[in-house]
Amino acid sequence: MCGMPRSYTDYVKEQSNLDNSLQGLAEFIQDPNGQQQFPVNIACIDFAQRQTDAPRLWRVDPGDGHDTIPESVHWTPHSPNFPSDQRSHEYTRKKKLTEMTTIPDDIQGRIILVEDIDRHSIAYLGTQYNIPLSFFATYLTTDLSQSEHEPQPPSIVLAPSQMIGDQFMHLHYQRVVELGTMKQRKNLYLRSNVRRLVKPTPLLNKRCPGLARSCCSLYLCNDDKDKWICIILVDATNAELAILDTGEIPSREYPQSISRHTFIISDFWAWEGAQKLYPSEKEPCSSLDADLQSSNSLLHSLIRLFHDVSSVAQPKRRPDLLTFAYFPAQLIIAEWMQYALLLSRYVKHYEYTLISPNVGLKQSKVKELLPWRRRCIRSGHKLELLRRSLKHHILTAGTSEVQRRWRPILDDIDHVSSQMAEWATFLNAMVPLLDSHQSLIEAQSVRHLTYIVLVFSSMGLVASIFSMSERVLPWGGGQIWLYFAVALPLTAVVLGLYISFLTVLRRLLIV
Repeated sequence: MCGMPRSYTDYVKEQSNLDNSLQGLAEFIQDPNGQQQFPVNIACIDFAQRQTDAPRLWRVDPGDGHDTIPESVHWTPHSPNFPSDQRSHEYTRKKKLTEMTTIPDDIQGRIILVEDIDRHSIAYLGTQYNIPLSFFATYLTTDLSQSEHEPQPPSIVLAPSQMIGDQFMHLHYQRVVELGTMKQRKNLYLRSNVRRLVKPTPLLNKRCPGLARSCCSLYLCNDDKDKWICIILVDATNAELAILDTGEIPSREYPQSISRHTFIISDFWAWEGAQKLYPSEKEPCSSLDADLQSSNSLLHSLIRLFHDVSSVAQPKRRPDLLTFAYFPAQLIIAEWMQYALLLSRYVKHYEYTLISPNVGLKQSKVKELLPWRRRCIRSGHKLELLRRSLKHHILTAGTSEVQRRWRPILDDIDHVSSQMAEWATFLNAMVPLLDSHQSLIEAQSVRHLTYIVLVFSSMGLVASIFSMSERVLPWGGGQIWLYFAVALPLTAVVLGLYISFLTVLRRLLIV
Protein backbone atom coordinates (compact mmCIF):
# COMPACT_ATOMS: atom_id res chain seq x y z
CA MET A 1 0.00 0.00 0.00
CA CYS A 2 1.22 3.48 -0.93
CA GLY A 3 0.32 5.52 2.13
CA MET A 4 0.92 9.06 3.21
CA PRO A 5 4.55 9.90 4.05
CA ARG A 6 4.45 10.12 7.80
CA SER A 7 7.23 12.69 7.92
CA TYR A 8 5.27 15.12 5.74
CA THR A 9 2.13 14.71 7.85
CA ASP A 10 4.12 15.46 11.00
CA TYR A 11 5.75 18.42 9.30
CA VAL A 12 2.41 19.94 8.32
CA LYS A 13 0.96 19.33 11.77
CA GLU A 14 3.95 20.92 13.48
CA GLN A 15 3.86 23.97 11.21
CA SER A 16 0.11 24.37 11.69
CA ASN A 17 0.68 24.65 15.44
CA LEU A 18 2.99 27.58 14.75
CA ASP A 19 0.77 29.18 12.08
CA ASN A 20 -2.99 28.91 12.63
CA SER A 21 -3.72 29.77 8.99
CA LEU A 22 -2.39 26.30 8.04
CA GLN A 23 -5.05 24.49 10.07
CA GLY A 24 -7.13 23.87 6.96
CA LEU A 25 -4.18 22.23 5.22
CA ALA A 26 -3.41 20.11 8.31
CA GLU A 27 -6.99 18.81 8.42
CA PHE A 28 -6.89 18.10 4.68
CA ILE A 29 -3.63 16.14 4.99
CA GLN A 30 -4.91 14.06 7.90
CA ASP A 31 -8.40 13.58 6.40
CA PRO A 32 -9.90 12.22 9.65
CA ASN A 33 -13.37 11.66 8.14
CA GLY A 34 -12.17 9.89 4.99
CA GLN A 35 -13.76 12.44 2.67
CA GLN A 36 -11.09 12.19 -0.06
CA GLN A 37 -12.60 9.31 -2.01
CA PHE A 38 -12.53 10.79 -5.48
CA PRO A 39 -10.06 10.41 -8.37
CA VAL A 40 -7.37 12.96 -9.17
CA ASN A 41 -7.13 13.82 -12.87
CA ILE A 42 -3.65 14.85 -14.03
CA ALA A 43 -2.58 16.12 -17.44
CA CYS A 44 1.02 16.80 -18.44
CA ILE A 45 2.09 18.83 -21.45
CA ASP A 46 5.77 18.68 -22.43
CA PHE A 47 7.49 21.53 -24.26
CA ALA A 48 10.58 21.31 -26.42
CA GLN A 49 12.00 23.97 -28.69
CA ARG A 50 9.19 25.01 -31.05
CA GLN A 51 7.40 21.75 -30.34
CA THR A 52 4.63 20.67 -28.03
CA ASP A 53 3.93 17.03 -27.30
CA ALA A 54 0.41 15.70 -27.02
CA PRO A 55 -0.98 15.82 -23.46
CA ARG A 56 -0.36 12.78 -21.29
CA LEU A 57 -3.20 11.92 -18.97
CA TRP A 58 -3.31 10.08 -15.64
CA ARG A 59 -6.12 9.30 -13.26
CA VAL A 60 -5.00 8.59 -9.73
CA ASP A 61 -7.92 6.66 -8.26
CA PRO A 62 -8.52 6.11 -4.56
CA GLY A 63 -7.92 2.39 -5.13
CA ASP A 64 -4.43 2.87 -6.55
CA GLY A 65 -1.85 1.47 -4.21
CA HIS A 66 -4.28 -1.05 -2.71
CA ASP A 67 -4.52 -4.73 -3.52
CA THR A 68 -8.29 -4.36 -3.65
CA ILE A 69 -10.39 -1.25 -3.80
CA PRO A 70 -11.87 -0.41 -0.38
CA GLU A 71 -15.62 -0.81 -0.18
CA SER A 72 -15.90 2.71 1.27
CA VAL A 73 -14.74 4.26 -2.02
CA HIS A 74 -17.59 5.87 -3.96
CA TRP A 75 -16.88 6.90 -7.53
CA THR A 76 -18.06 10.28 -8.72
CA PRO A 77 -20.00 11.16 -11.86
CA HIS A 78 -16.86 12.50 -13.52
CA SER A 79 -15.21 9.13 -12.88
CA PRO A 80 -16.84 6.06 -14.52
CA ASN A 81 -18.11 3.59 -11.94
CA PHE A 82 -16.14 0.52 -12.97
CA PRO A 83 -16.51 -2.70 -10.95
CA SER A 84 -13.48 -3.46 -8.81
CA ASP A 85 -12.64 -6.63 -10.75
CA GLN A 86 -12.43 -4.69 -14.03
CA ARG A 87 -10.23 -1.85 -12.84
CA SER A 88 -6.58 -2.30 -13.68
CA HIS A 89 -4.01 -1.96 -10.91
CA GLU A 90 -1.01 -2.06 -13.20
CA TYR A 91 0.20 1.27 -11.85
CA THR A 92 0.09 2.18 -8.22
CA ARG A 93 -0.31 5.72 -7.01
CA LYS A 94 3.41 6.20 -6.49
CA LYS A 95 4.28 4.97 -9.99
CA LYS A 96 1.78 7.32 -11.58
CA LEU A 97 3.03 10.31 -9.60
CA THR A 98 6.64 9.38 -10.44
CA GLU A 99 5.81 9.26 -14.16
CA MET A 100 4.09 12.61 -13.81
CA THR A 101 7.24 14.30 -12.49
CA THR A 102 9.85 12.46 -14.61
CA ILE A 103 10.86 14.63 -17.57
CA PRO A 104 12.86 13.24 -20.52
CA ASP A 105 16.19 14.83 -21.38
CA ASP A 106 14.99 16.28 -24.71
CA ILE A 107 12.19 18.24 -23.02
CA GLN A 108 12.66 21.82 -21.83
CA GLY A 109 9.86 21.80 -19.29
CA ARG A 110 6.46 20.48 -18.36
CA ILE A 111 3.07 21.83 -17.33
CA ILE A 112 1.35 19.63 -14.73
CA LEU A 113 -2.39 20.25 -14.51
CA VAL A 114 -3.94 18.68 -11.42
CA GLU A 115 -7.71 18.56 -11.03
CA ASP A 116 -9.18 17.92 -7.57
CA ILE A 117 -5.89 17.21 -5.78
CA ASP A 118 -5.85 14.90 -2.76
CA ARG A 119 -3.59 14.62 0.27
CA HIS A 120 -1.29 12.00 -1.29
CA SER A 121 -0.61 14.19 -4.32
CA ILE A 122 0.04 17.20 -2.09
CA ALA A 123 2.54 15.22 -0.01
CA TYR A 124 4.33 13.95 -3.11
CA LEU A 125 4.53 17.33 -4.86
CA GLY A 126 5.44 19.10 -1.62
CA THR A 127 8.37 16.80 -0.91
CA GLN A 128 9.44 16.57 -4.56
CA TYR A 129 9.65 20.32 -5.20
CA ASN A 130 9.76 21.75 -1.65
CA ILE A 131 6.58 23.76 -2.21
CA PRO A 132 5.65 26.15 0.63
CA LEU A 133 2.73 25.06 2.77
CA SER A 134 1.04 28.43 2.38
CA PHE A 135 0.64 27.72 -1.35
CA PHE A 136 -1.47 24.61 -0.72
CA ALA A 137 -3.29 26.21 2.23
CA THR A 138 -4.34 29.23 0.17
CA TYR A 139 -5.67 27.02 -2.61
CA LEU A 140 -7.53 24.60 -0.34
CA THR A 141 -9.20 27.07 2.03
CA THR A 142 -11.47 29.56 0.30
CA ASP A 143 -14.43 29.69 2.71
CA LEU A 144 -14.46 32.42 5.33
CA SER A 145 -15.15 30.99 8.76
CA GLN A 146 -16.04 32.90 11.89
CA SER A 147 -12.79 34.23 13.33
CA GLU A 148 -13.95 33.71 16.91
CA HIS A 149 -14.36 29.98 16.32
CA GLU A 150 -11.87 28.94 13.61
CA PRO A 151 -8.61 30.37 12.24
CA GLN A 152 -8.77 32.30 8.98
CA PRO A 153 -7.05 31.11 5.76
CA PRO A 154 -3.83 32.71 4.48
CA SER A 155 -5.78 34.72 1.89
CA ILE A 156 -7.34 36.65 4.80
CA VAL A 157 -4.52 36.60 7.35
CA LEU A 158 -1.63 37.54 5.06
CA ALA A 159 -1.12 41.05 3.76
CA PRO A 160 -1.53 41.63 -0.02
CA SER A 161 2.24 42.01 -0.41
CA GLN A 162 2.74 38.54 1.08
CA MET A 163 0.20 37.04 -1.34
CA ILE A 164 2.31 38.10 -4.31
CA GLY A 165 5.41 36.10 -5.23
CA ASP A 166 7.64 35.33 -8.18
CA GLN A 167 7.00 31.58 -8.02
CA PHE A 168 3.28 31.36 -7.25
CA MET A 169 -0.02 32.97 -8.13
CA HIS A 170 -3.57 32.41 -6.85
CA LEU A 171 -6.58 33.25 -8.99
CA HIS A 172 -9.63 33.44 -6.71
CA TYR A 173 -13.09 33.68 -8.22
CA GLN A 174 -16.78 33.10 -7.58
CA ARG A 175 -18.21 30.24 -9.63
CA VAL A 176 -21.93 30.46 -10.39
CA VAL A 177 -23.76 27.16 -9.97
CA GLU A 178 -27.35 26.55 -11.04
CA LEU A 179 -29.40 24.91 -8.30
CA GLY A 180 -32.61 24.85 -10.33
CA THR A 181 -35.88 24.40 -8.47
CA MET A 182 -34.56 21.97 -5.86
CA LYS A 183 -36.19 22.20 -2.44
CA GLN A 184 -33.02 21.61 -0.42
CA ARG A 185 -30.91 24.76 -0.83
CA LYS A 186 -28.95 24.79 2.42
CA ASN A 187 -25.73 23.07 3.50
CA LEU A 188 -24.67 22.22 -0.06
CA TYR A 189 -21.17 21.39 -1.23
CA LEU A 190 -19.41 19.97 -4.28
CA ARG A 191 -18.58 16.27 -3.99
CA SER A 192 -14.83 16.31 -4.54
CA ASN A 193 -11.58 15.93 -2.64
CA VAL A 194 -11.31 19.71 -2.32
CA ARG A 195 -14.71 20.56 -0.88
CA ARG A 196 -16.23 23.82 -2.04
CA LEU A 197 -19.28 24.96 -0.12
CA VAL A 198 -22.12 26.29 -2.28
CA LYS A 199 -23.91 29.35 -0.95
CA PRO A 200 -27.46 29.56 -2.38
CA THR A 201 -28.71 32.99 -3.41
CA PRO A 202 -32.35 34.15 -3.27
CA LEU A 203 -34.84 32.85 -5.80
CA LEU A 204 -34.66 34.58 -9.16
CA ASN A 205 -37.57 33.92 -11.53
CA LYS A 206 -38.34 30.70 -9.66
CA ARG A 207 -34.76 29.52 -10.10
CA CYS A 208 -32.06 29.38 -7.44
CA PRO A 209 -28.45 30.14 -8.41
CA GLY A 210 -25.61 29.37 -6.05
CA LEU A 211 -22.06 30.61 -5.51
CA ALA A 212 -18.98 28.47 -4.89
CA ARG A 213 -15.76 30.19 -3.82
CA SER A 214 -13.13 28.62 -6.07
CA CYS A 215 -9.45 29.04 -6.82
CA CYS A 216 -6.87 28.25 -9.49
CA SER A 217 -3.28 28.22 -8.26
CA LEU A 218 0.01 28.19 -10.18
CA TYR A 219 3.51 27.33 -8.95
CA LEU A 220 6.71 27.53 -11.04
CA CYS A 221 9.88 25.72 -10.01
CA ASN A 222 12.80 23.64 -11.33
CA ASP A 223 13.52 19.95 -10.91
CA ASP A 224 16.87 18.37 -10.13
CA LYS A 225 17.80 18.50 -13.84
CA ASP A 226 17.16 22.27 -13.95
CA LYS A 227 14.07 21.81 -16.12
CA TRP A 228 11.13 24.11 -15.41
CA ILE A 229 7.94 22.70 -13.91
CA CYS A 230 4.68 24.62 -13.76
CA ILE A 231 2.06 23.08 -11.45
CA ILE A 232 -1.52 24.31 -11.94
CA LEU A 233 -4.18 23.27 -9.44
CA VAL A 234 -7.80 23.48 -10.61
CA ASP A 235 -11.14 22.53 -9.10
CA ALA A 236 -13.35 19.70 -10.32
CA THR A 237 -15.93 21.84 -12.09
CA ASN A 238 -17.91 18.72 -13.09
CA ALA A 239 -18.44 17.56 -9.52
CA GLU A 240 -21.94 16.86 -8.27
CA LEU A 241 -23.73 18.69 -5.49
CA ALA A 242 -24.43 17.01 -2.18
CA ILE A 243 -25.96 17.93 1.17
CA LEU A 244 -23.49 18.57 3.96
CA ASP A 245 -23.29 16.04 6.82
CA THR A 246 -25.69 13.60 5.13
CA GLY A 247 -23.83 13.25 1.81
CA GLU A 248 -27.18 12.86 0.03
CA ILE A 249 -27.20 13.83 -3.64
CA PRO A 250 -30.18 16.11 -4.43
CA SER A 251 -32.47 15.52 -7.38
CA ARG A 252 -30.62 16.12 -10.66
CA GLU A 253 -33.34 18.08 -12.43
CA TYR A 254 -31.07 21.06 -12.96
CA PRO A 255 -27.84 21.79 -14.86
CA GLN A 256 -24.62 21.55 -12.87
CA SER A 257 -23.23 24.94 -13.78
CA ILE A 258 -24.28 27.92 -15.84
CA SER A 259 -20.73 29.16 -16.35
CA ARG A 260 -19.18 26.81 -18.87
CA HIS A 261 -15.55 26.90 -19.98
CA THR A 262 -15.60 26.89 -23.75
CA PHE A 263 -12.65 27.05 -26.08
CA ILE A 264 -13.74 29.36 -28.90
CA ILE A 265 -11.90 28.48 -32.13
CA SER A 266 -11.45 31.48 -34.38
CA ASP A 267 -10.71 29.91 -37.75
CA PHE A 268 -10.68 26.62 -39.67
CA TRP A 269 -6.96 25.94 -39.28
CA ALA A 270 -7.25 26.16 -35.48
CA TRP A 271 -10.27 23.87 -35.58
CA GLU A 272 -8.37 21.41 -37.77
CA GLY A 273 -5.48 21.44 -35.33
CA ALA A 274 -7.83 20.73 -32.45
CA GLN A 275 -9.31 17.81 -34.36
CA LYS A 276 -5.83 16.33 -34.72
CA LEU A 277 -5.40 16.63 -30.98
CA TYR A 278 -8.84 15.11 -30.20
CA PRO A 279 -10.09 13.42 -33.40
CA SER A 280 -13.79 12.62 -33.15
CA GLU A 281 -13.45 9.28 -34.94
CA LYS A 282 -10.63 8.12 -32.70
CA GLU A 283 -11.56 5.70 -29.95
CA PRO A 284 -10.56 7.06 -26.52
CA CYS A 285 -7.57 5.22 -25.16
CA SER A 286 -8.73 5.56 -21.55
CA SER A 287 -11.71 6.53 -19.49
CA LEU A 288 -10.08 9.89 -18.74
CA ASP A 289 -9.73 10.58 -22.47
CA ALA A 290 -13.42 9.87 -22.89
CA ASP A 291 -14.29 12.18 -20.02
CA LEU A 292 -12.18 15.01 -21.45
CA GLN A 293 -13.74 14.68 -24.89
CA SER A 294 -17.27 14.79 -23.49
CA SER A 295 -16.74 17.30 -20.67
CA ASN A 296 -16.40 21.04 -20.60
CA SER A 297 -14.39 21.40 -17.42
CA LEU A 298 -11.71 23.90 -16.54
CA LEU A 299 -9.06 21.20 -16.89
CA HIS A 300 -10.29 20.33 -20.40
CA SER A 301 -10.21 23.99 -21.48
CA LEU A 302 -6.69 24.54 -20.16
CA ILE A 303 -5.40 21.41 -21.93
CA ARG A 304 -6.70 22.71 -25.24
CA LEU A 305 -5.44 26.25 -24.68
CA PHE A 306 -1.95 25.21 -23.59
CA HIS A 307 -1.55 22.95 -26.61
CA ASP A 308 -0.12 25.91 -28.51
CA VAL A 309 3.60 25.95 -29.27
CA SER A 310 3.97 29.70 -29.62
CA SER A 311 2.37 30.47 -26.28
CA VAL A 312 4.99 28.77 -24.09
CA ALA A 313 7.90 27.33 -26.05
CA GLN A 314 10.43 30.15 -26.25
CA PRO A 315 13.90 29.18 -27.56
CA LYS A 316 15.67 32.32 -26.28
CA ARG A 317 14.50 32.49 -22.68
CA ARG A 318 12.98 30.45 -19.91
CA PRO A 319 9.26 31.05 -19.44
CA ASP A 320 8.18 32.91 -16.33
CA LEU A 321 5.05 32.44 -14.26
CA LEU A 322 3.26 35.13 -16.23
CA THR A 323 3.54 32.98 -19.35
CA PHE A 324 1.46 30.21 -17.79
CA ALA A 325 -1.06 32.51 -16.09
CA TYR A 326 -2.37 33.96 -19.37
CA PHE A 327 -4.97 31.29 -20.19
CA PRO A 328 -6.11 30.64 -16.60
CA ALA A 329 -6.54 34.39 -16.13
CA GLN A 330 -8.77 34.55 -19.20
CA LEU A 331 -10.99 31.75 -17.93
CA ILE A 332 -11.15 33.23 -14.43
CA ILE A 333 -12.18 36.61 -15.84
CA ALA A 334 -14.95 34.81 -17.75
CA GLU A 335 -16.17 33.43 -14.42
CA TRP A 336 -16.12 36.93 -12.92
CA MET A 337 -18.12 38.22 -15.89
CA GLN A 338 -20.73 35.54 -15.22
CA TYR A 339 -20.82 36.61 -11.58
CA ALA A 340 -21.26 40.27 -12.57
CA LEU A 341 -24.10 39.28 -14.89
CA LEU A 342 -25.85 37.45 -12.05
CA LEU A 343 -25.40 40.48 -9.82
CA SER A 344 -26.98 42.76 -12.45
CA ARG A 345 -29.97 40.42 -12.66
CA TYR A 346 -30.47 40.70 -8.90
CA VAL A 347 -30.20 44.49 -9.04
CA LYS A 348 -32.96 44.54 -11.64
CA HIS A 349 -34.98 42.17 -9.47
CA TYR A 350 -34.67 44.50 -6.48
CA GLU A 351 -35.56 47.52 -8.58
CA TYR A 352 -38.95 46.06 -9.36
CA THR A 353 -39.42 45.43 -5.65
CA LEU A 354 -39.58 49.20 -5.13
CA ILE A 355 -42.81 49.29 -7.14
CA SER A 356 -44.51 46.60 -5.09
CA PRO A 357 -46.90 47.88 -2.36
CA ASN A 358 -46.26 44.79 -0.22
CA VAL A 359 -44.53 45.95 2.97
CA GLY A 360 -43.55 42.43 4.02
CA LEU A 361 -41.94 41.85 0.63
CA LYS A 362 -39.83 44.98 1.00
CA GLN A 363 -38.62 43.96 4.44
CA SER A 364 -37.45 40.59 3.13
CA LYS A 365 -35.67 42.25 0.19
CA VAL A 366 -33.79 44.59 2.51
CA LYS A 367 -32.44 41.54 4.33
CA GLU A 368 -31.40 40.01 0.99
CA LEU A 369 -29.59 43.18 -0.08
CA LEU A 370 -27.19 43.24 2.86
CA PRO A 371 -25.19 40.08 1.86
CA TRP A 372 -24.88 41.35 -1.73
CA ARG A 373 -23.24 44.55 -0.55
CA ARG A 374 -20.68 42.53 1.42
CA ARG A 375 -20.12 40.21 -1.57
CA CYS A 376 -19.43 43.19 -3.83
CA ILE A 377 -16.81 44.52 -1.42
CA ARG A 378 -15.13 41.12 -1.01
CA SER A 379 -15.19 40.52 -4.77
CA GLY A 380 -13.62 43.91 -5.35
CA HIS A 381 -10.79 42.99 -2.96
CA LYS A 382 -10.16 39.70 -4.79
CA LEU A 383 -10.06 41.43 -8.17
CA GLU A 384 -7.71 44.08 -6.83
CA LEU A 385 -5.38 41.39 -5.47
CA LEU A 386 -5.47 39.63 -8.85
CA ARG A 387 -4.61 42.87 -10.61
CA ARG A 388 -1.73 43.60 -8.21
CA SER A 389 -0.30 40.14 -8.69
CA LEU A 390 -0.41 40.38 -12.49
CA LYS A 391 0.98 43.91 -12.40
CA HIS A 392 3.88 42.73 -10.25
CA HIS A 393 4.87 40.05 -12.75
CA ILE A 394 4.40 42.41 -15.71
CA LEU A 395 6.73 44.96 -14.14
CA THR A 396 9.21 42.19 -13.33
CA ALA A 397 9.23 41.08 -16.98
CA GLY A 398 9.78 44.68 -18.04
CA THR A 399 9.27 44.16 -21.78
CA SER A 400 6.89 46.05 -24.03
CA GLU A 401 5.73 42.78 -25.60
CA VAL A 402 4.54 41.45 -22.24
CA GLN A 403 2.82 44.72 -21.43
CA ARG A 404 1.08 44.77 -24.81
CA ARG A 405 -0.13 41.19 -24.38
CA TRP A 406 -1.44 41.70 -20.88
CA ARG A 407 -3.01 45.13 -21.35
CA PRO A 408 -6.39 43.64 -22.48
CA ILE A 409 -6.41 41.32 -19.45
CA LEU A 410 -5.81 44.20 -17.05
CA ASP A 411 -8.49 46.23 -18.82
CA ASP A 412 -10.94 43.35 -18.40
CA ILE A 413 -10.14 43.19 -14.68
CA ASP A 414 -10.68 46.93 -14.39
CA HIS A 415 -13.98 46.56 -16.24
CA VAL A 416 -15.27 43.88 -13.86
CA SER A 417 -13.96 45.81 -10.84
CA SER A 418 -15.75 48.97 -11.96
CA GLN A 419 -18.95 46.95 -12.37
CA MET A 420 -18.62 45.61 -8.82
CA ALA A 421 -17.99 49.11 -7.47
CA GLU A 422 -20.98 50.56 -9.33
CA TRP A 423 -23.30 47.77 -8.20
CA ALA A 424 -22.07 48.16 -4.62
CA THR A 425 -22.82 51.91 -4.75
CA PHE A 426 -26.21 51.21 -6.27
CA LEU A 427 -27.05 48.63 -3.60
CA ASN A 428 -25.95 51.03 -0.85
CA ALA A 429 -28.34 53.62 -2.26
CA MET A 430 -31.14 51.09 -2.67
CA VAL A 431 -31.27 50.12 1.00
CA PRO A 432 -32.37 53.61 2.20
CA LEU A 433 -34.73 53.80 -0.78
CA LEU A 434 -36.42 50.60 0.34
CA ASP A 435 -36.55 51.94 3.89
CA SER A 436 -38.07 55.25 2.76
CA HIS A 437 -40.65 53.49 0.59
CA GLN A 438 -41.52 51.27 3.52
CA SER A 439 -41.93 54.38 5.73
CA LEU A 440 -44.22 55.98 3.13
CA ILE A 441 -46.36 52.88 2.98
CA GLU A 442 -46.54 52.75 6.77
CA ALA A 443 -47.47 56.47 6.86
CA GLN A 444 -50.22 55.79 4.38
CA SER A 445 -51.48 53.02 6.63
CA VAL A 446 -51.45 55.43 9.62
CA ARG A 447 -53.49 57.94 7.60
CA HIS A 448 -56.09 55.30 6.90
CA LEU A 449 -56.17 54.53 10.60
CA THR A 450 -56.71 58.26 11.32
CA TYR A 451 -59.79 58.26 9.09
CA ILE A 452 -61.17 55.31 10.98
CA VAL A 453 -60.53 57.07 14.34
CA LEU A 454 -62.33 60.20 13.12
CA VAL A 455 -65.34 58.15 12.15
CA PHE A 456 -65.54 56.41 15.48
CA SER A 457 -64.66 59.52 17.60
CA SER A 458 -68.03 61.13 16.87
CA MET A 459 -69.73 57.95 17.91
CA GLY A 460 -67.65 57.87 21.09
CA LEU A 461 -68.63 61.49 21.86
CA VAL A 462 -72.31 60.67 21.51
CA ALA A 463 -71.90 57.60 23.70
CA SER A 464 -70.15 59.70 26.38
CA ILE A 465 -72.90 62.29 26.43
CA PHE A 466 -75.61 59.71 26.75
CA SER A 467 -73.73 58.04 29.59
CA MET A 468 -73.89 61.18 31.79
CA SER A 469 -76.14 61.38 34.81
CA GLU A 470 -79.54 62.97 34.39
CA ARG A 471 -78.51 66.01 36.44
CA VAL A 472 -75.71 66.92 34.04
CA LEU A 473 -77.56 66.13 30.81
CA PRO A 474 -78.66 69.19 28.84
CA TRP A 475 -82.22 67.98 28.90
CA GLY A 476 -81.96 66.96 32.55
CA GLY A 477 -81.12 69.12 35.57
CA GLY A 478 -79.53 71.92 33.54
CA GLN A 479 -76.05 71.57 35.04
CA ILE A 480 -74.19 70.87 31.76
CA TRP A 481 -71.70 73.60 32.71
CA LEU A 482 -70.08 71.14 35.12
CA TYR A 483 -68.93 69.01 32.16
CA PHE A 484 -67.18 71.93 30.46
CA ALA A 485 -65.79 73.24 33.75
CA VAL A 486 -63.86 70.00 34.21
CA ALA A 487 -63.11 68.96 30.58
CA LEU A 488 -61.77 72.26 29.23
CA PRO A 489 -59.13 72.95 31.98
CA LEU A 490 -57.98 69.34 31.85
CA THR A 491 -57.59 69.55 28.06
CA ALA A 492 -55.61 72.82 28.45
CA VAL A 493 -53.26 71.23 31.00
CA VAL A 494 -52.58 68.22 28.75
CA LEU A 495 -51.89 70.41 25.69
CA GLY A 496 -49.63 72.68 27.77
CA LEU A 497 -47.55 69.77 29.02
CA TYR A 498 -47.23 68.42 25.47
CA ILE A 499 -46.08 71.78 24.07
CA SER A 500 -43.59 72.21 26.90
CA PHE A 501 -42.16 68.76 26.23
CA LEU A 502 -41.69 69.54 22.51
CA THR A 503 -39.97 72.85 23.35
CA VAL A 504 -37.48 71.23 25.73
CA LEU A 505 -36.79 68.43 23.26
CA ARG A 506 -36.13 70.90 20.45
CA ARG A 507 -33.65 72.85 22.61
CA LEU A 508 -31.79 69.66 23.48
CA LEU A 509 -31.51 68.69 19.82
CA ILE A 510 -30.18 72.14 18.88
CA VAL A 511 -27.51 71.98 21.60
